[in-house]
Amino acid sequence: MKSKKIIITFLFFAILVSQLIAATLVANSYATESKVEEKFFYNQFDFNKGILNNSIYNRYIGNVINSKENSNPTFATTMAKSAEKPIYFGEEFEVNVRVSDLVKVEKGLIVVYGKLNYDENVLSLIEIAPQKEWQITYNERNKVFVMDNDEFINNENIGANDSILKLKFKVNDTITQETNTSIEIVDIKGSNSKIDISSENAKLDISIVEEPEEPIFNSEKYTIEEDYITRIAPNTTFATFKSYIETNQELVLRDREGNLLDLDSYELSTNMTLTVGNNKVYTLVVIADIADIYGNGEVTVTDLAKLKLHYIGLEPLTGAALKAADINGDGVITITDIAQIKLYLTGLMEIK
Repeated sequence: MKSKKIIITFLFFAILVSQLIAATLVANSYATESKVEEKFFYNQFDFNKGILNNSIYNRYIGNVINSKENSNPTFATTMAKSAEKPIYFGEEFEVNVRVSDLVKVEKGLIVVYGKLNYDENVLSLIEIAPQKEWQITYNERNKVFVMDNDEFINNENIGANDSILKLKFKVNDTITQETNTSIEIVDIKGSNSKIDISSENAKLDISIVEEPEEPIFNSEKYTIEEDYITRIAPNTTFATFKSYIETNQELVLRDREGNLLDLDSYELSTNMTLTVGNNKVYTLVVIADIADIYGNGEVTVTDLAKLKLHYIGLEPLTGAALKAADINGDGVITITDIAQIKLYLTGLMEIK
């Protein structure tokens, strides 16, 4: 009999503990809507908090349910560059300041306060412009500002890209080396006309770098067009070729099979390739090979035949062959090119 009482007592407490655990799990899952969750516990589990000590209830259930109700009002402040591009020496750039994610802020914000921090040895503030109907009072001496609006700003009327403040900075001319710096707004507070509401500090890290040179590649001596460089004189070495090229990029020469030719003494020939910078590749066409349409190293009646077939549209030429067919170098294939190759073959004209 005694053992039965012990078993019943044990089962009774086991049931209570299981109900407590179940109720706690449910409370954690539904704590954001306290009234709904509390009703859910009682209806779902027929849980009577009166059988438990009030302190236990408050610790394990009541605190969870009421935690959100007791949280303080907050909002978020963020900063971002207006344009997602590098910032170069001496350049001006803009920063947008946004407020968002208002939590438990009745009506919304109508006043915002903050202090601007930045390194004056690196940056100069040249404009501070309020946005979206905000007005600003700014103290240049200590960089403190207060902003006010004629309407309440809340989550419903703040767009994804809306900002309340635009800051325009200039990188000081004294900055000549790559530099990392930051812009901050600290001690941020807002008000909905009832209470002061705090926000976390906003920080923007920026890198200031040297602007890369605009790529340059041109020549007054050679014709550079599309993927070809033409009108190169016979026996031109790579060194001579480079002396007539204006560029700020690396030039890499390769033979017809793609092998690297890294000596300035190499003589250029048709179908060698020149890589400019990282990726632009040109095919070279040497004047000595002009009219060598067939590509066998000499000019024959076969080249004349190919040029005529191209001209009447039967066998169109492409690539280096098309460039070689431009006998007079005017950029187009005409009947004059046919006439000139004919005169060359009969010994009445030299191709220059």
